[in-house]
Amino acid sequence: MERIGAEALSEMVVDSASAPFIMGKLVGQALQGDAESRVTLQLVGEEIKAFAADPANYISESNRAQLARADALEQAGRLDDADRLRVRVALDNESMLMGAGGLLAHLPRLARSVSRSKLGHGVSGEGDKKTTGNPVVDAEKEALDRIAKKPKGPSLADKQPGTVLQAQSHKRMNDLIRDFSDKALLPKDFELTINGKVLKADPIVSKNAPVYVGATDDMVANYFMQLAGVEKLPSPKAITIRGQPSEVYSLVRSDGVKLNLRNGSSSAAETGAKWSIDIIGVAGIKAPKVEIKLK
Repeated sequence: MERIGAEALSEMVVDSASAPFIMGKLVGQALQGDAESRVTLQLVGEEIKAFAADPANYISESNRAQLARADALEQAGRLDDADRLRVRVALDNESMLMGAGGLLAHLPRLARSVSRSKLGHGVSGEGDKKTTGNPVVDAEKEALDRIAKKPKGPSLADKQPGTVLQAQSHKRMNDLIRDFSDKALLPKDFELTINGKVLKADPIVSKNAPVYVGATDDMVANYFMQLAGVEKLPSPKAITIRGQPSEVYSLVRSDGVKLNLRNGSSSAAETGAKWSIDIIGVAGIKAPKVEIKLK
């Protein structure tokens, strides 16, 4: 199979489904001693460590235990093993890839870090290659030089910030279309993953719309922003629902789909839902409007 370089990471920005293949290939190449792949995995590992260190990011207890094991491997000097374990954990945790502040959002910065590392290592142009006498260090310096130059395919450093948001939004909308278009799938059977946590619909009250159980306010906001393809919530508008004061966050996606996030619902007494999201005008869904609720 053809070798891939660090530039292949750019595919993950626009197509997160390619992440397992690309990262798996890089891990395999690193195991075979490929210096460029080793350097790339080291930088990815650092991004994963930074994500895990932020208390605002949700990580399951099992994944956190694995990351602690990776830290122990690093302290024992097994750096490559530590980075490979971190990559496996990230591939199992959707929020590390797709969530706000996740790995995909930082790939452009990762590319710039590679470029800075190149300069810090004193690696120069083709006509002035410096060596240290250490074959491992020299190989990694050469790899950094190759990564920092314009590779074939798109450059990560040139990626527009909105690309990651568009990829997240596209995936979230496709998931909605898939669920609501499946005539054999009832609302009570819907599932939704937010920040790596799988939420199941309440089978008792999920009749006309799925009512997901176990969502925190931060999880709801994160999901809505991913669905909308934005970095922050719009300003809320005060409304009244059955005499109760509420707020609604409204926006229109680039494809014309209107989204409303409400912290109130006319059926709240029956469903127990704290939040409702209206999705209006989706081309792939027959109904003009669909709704999901969260509690």
